[in-house]
Amino acid sequence: MIKNFFLLTLACVFIVAVEAAATAVIDTRWRPDLSLLTVIFVTLSLGFRYGFISALVAGALKESFGSQGFGMALVPYLVCAYLADYLKHRFALRPSLISRLAIVLSCLLVQIVIQMIFFLRWHPVDFAALTTSILIPQILVTMLVSEIFFNMCRPCASKLFV
Repeated sequence: MIKNFFLLTLACVFIVAVEAAATAVIDTRWRPDLSLLTVIFVTLSLGFRYGFISALVAGALKESFGSQGFGMALVPYLVCAYLADYLKHRFALRPSLISRLAIVLSCLLVQIVIQMIFFLRWHPVDFAALTTSILIPQILVTMLVSEIFFNMCRPCASKLFV
């Protein structure tokens, strides 16, 4: 358990560092949410317990590096970890491309709704501009990168978390 917690923490630190480095190179709207993909992958492959831990670590790391209000990253990741586990067990999804993309899409949409609720609390939001300039490109890029990301992470998870 301690070894797995350490490896999950290390993986989340690495992913958040990659996202931070990608922010300097890639525009925000074209940057996939690799932390969310990590939380979904860990939840689907290792179970809810490890998915919850990875959501806590990834959310806390993003909270510590961000300038937004508390909970803007942590709460959506925790909800997405629970949602991925719920969809995996309740609907008996087989491990296929379509089911993984459906889980990623539903988690992305839930994350966007939760972040919109938080944003509306502090700032007025122009939904049309936000949707066309940030949300649609980020959803498309994250959906395109998700299967590549899952295929790259699968051998690591099978070797490390035996």
